[in-house]
Amino acid sequence: MNQKQQAIRTLVEDFVGTLSELIRQAALESVTQALGGDAAPRRRGGRGEAAGKPARRAKGQKRTPEELANLVELVTATIGAHPGSRVERLAEILEMNSKELQLPIRKLLEDKVIGKKGQKRATTYTLKNR
Repeated sequence: MNQKQQAIRTLVEDFVGTLSELIRQAALESVTQALGGDAAPRRRGGRGEAAGKPARRAKGQKRTPEELANLVELVTATIGAHPGSRVERLAEILEMNSKELQLPIRKLLEDKVIGKKGQKRATTYTLKNR
């Protein structure tokens, strides 16, 4: 292959790489918009005080009443923003383990703040009209 052919091949490969990356970014943005999220990528399992989530507890340590109240408010707001979501989706949105949401959801159901539809893993949650 001569130098001209090599230069053309390099330019074509660069173009294809750039085009592929732009298509990938556009697809990611359209999927994110379709799911109702922002364009920022989400990380799973991360937790932090700045997002209003409680700090990590030692294994077996109970949540304080204030932490539980804050989590109940956070879950209520999330269900309001994403009605019809399952607990796995809520956990993904809140970037926490779905097991941690059992108690707040149970309290919200007892207080009749939220309603549920379905059984087991197919259960979806919505805010009740007051």
